[in-house]
Amino acid sequence: MHHGEIITTPDGRLVGSIKLYKDTADVEFIPTNNTNEKAPTHAIMAGGAQSGDAFAMQRKNGTGSFFGLKFDSPNWERLGIPPLHLSAFPREGTDGAYDVVWKRKKERQNDGSDMNDLPQ
Repeated sequence: MHHGEIITTPDGRLVGSIKLYKDTADVEFIPTNNTNEKAPTHAIMAGGAQSGDAFAMQRKNGTGSFFGLKFDSPNWERLGIPPLHLSAFPREGTDGAYDVVWKRKKERQNDGSDMNDLPQ
């Protein structure tokens, strides 16, 4: 299911809009400069606050990379709403555009991606 898009601006920033449950958030990916390969590569900012993390991931079949996205909020936890896991895949025929899609967490994909690798 399509949940939004991310584009690379001429100055190299990653920005876009992503549907989170009922709302659509304007987001920006901010590099985290983490050296741990299991740590997020970007903080996802929306409305001046961090609303999620992005993990640069490689497809298991070695055919490319994508971002695994994890959104969470203390408000969601209080309401019993689980974290939202999405993926951002490079859009074919573009330079730096990504389609944001939702996948069931436990599904194995035939495209080489594996959302099961995201931290819980």
